[in-house]
Amino acid sequence: MPAATQNRNRRQVGAGHAQGRQQQAPPRPLPFIACAHEHTEPGPIITKAIGTAIAAETFEFNVPSYGYYRAVYLLVEATGGTIGAGTLSADYPWNIVEQLTLLDTNGAPIYGPLGGYNNLLSALYDGFTFQQDPRTDPQYVATINALLKVRVPTEIAHHSGVGSLGNQNASAPYRIRLTVNAGATLFTVAPTTYPTIKITPILEAWTLPNKTDSKGRPQSQLPPSYGTVMFHSERIVGGVPAGQFQIPVLRVGGLIRWICFIGRQTSVTGPRSDTALPSQPILFWDGRQLYNEPKSYRFTRSNEPINSTSALGRPAGVLAYTFNRTALDRCGDERPYLYLPTTEATRLELEGSFGESCIVQVLTCEVAPAEVNPAQRYVESNATAFHPMGGEVNQNQL
Repeated sequence: MPAATQNRNRRQVGAGHAQGRQQQAPPRPLPFIACAHEHTEPGPIITKAIGTAIAAETFEFNVPSYGYYRAVYLLVEATGGTIGAGTLSADYPWNIVEQLTLLDTNGAPIYGPLGGYNNLLSALYDGFTFQQDPRTDPQYVATINALLKVRVPTEIAHHSGVGSLGNQNASAPYRIRLTVNAGATLFTVAPTTYPTIKITPILEAWTLPNKTDSKGRPQSQLPPSYGTVMFHSERIVGGVPAGQFQIPVLRVGGLIRWICFIGRQTSVTGPRSDTALPSQPILFWDGRQLYNEPKSYRFTRSNEPINSTSALGRPAGVLAYTFNRTALDRCGDERPYLYLPTTEATRLELEGSFGESCIVQVLTCEVAPAEVNPAQRYVESNATAFHPMGGEVNQNQL
């Protein structure tokens, strides 16, 4: 047989083997969000009467075990109150629920503990829903007989389900711990009649998909990058003097999704104050000036990514740095490209000349990404941080 014919036959046989290997490759599973379905169910209802001599009370309950945890939604209702000559506190009705915490199956906090008003700020900058400001809800009431809704999320992006946590073991459930505030804290002047507080929790979850669909196609049974966890935390820096001062952010080690600095007069329950905040705040990241700008500019940038209404106004005393913005410059349902990478050695701090002595609350939303292949992560030039690769293959699904 001529040599040319033999070579051609070898190529054809080799191509046939390669084609066979390609045909034997398993099909990629369908995306998780195309396979799972949204699920809701109620949890145990909490009822508490409040009054001048009635102290704050802490409640704790198990999150219903089902599928993958996305969030717990708290419907908070105050009924039966008469304001009379009473005066609501500055943070009412958000401080009805104080010290709100989501605990993992080992009892470690994932969300919180956060003070009452900071749960509103979390909702604004998390962007869990398109209408992210809960004050725009037509049912929202901010009078003595209040009606408000508080969400405790772990899901980061609804378009993929990333951040949802397995919640299928009833013997090791997630738990919600919350404190219903004392009447003396909710009202600076006592009302004629104190209201009764009712809290109804609702689990928001994804169902667990079958291994295959009705046509035999493989389905993803885990959210993308399963094991990625979003944490919310709060730290109080007391005794901040008037003049030049630095506020360190100690919650570092992961990817910073957003940070809020809240200036308050006198105490953590005191009025939020714009004048207490620096006139020229500077955010430092490992010695680099990330943001150096007038306070009014940061107020604008704090408000622009929020889908709210001008009638509700900007939260007073708040400087927000958002790294979870979408291509439309809106907070929420984002991809991780803008996240601020940190390690435990990262130095992250706010510096400026504070207008008056105050207390500053540092509110941090941080994402701890699941380890897939650390060698594929982008490395920053300061050698202290990383970024996840956009569009990476999720090895947990293969």
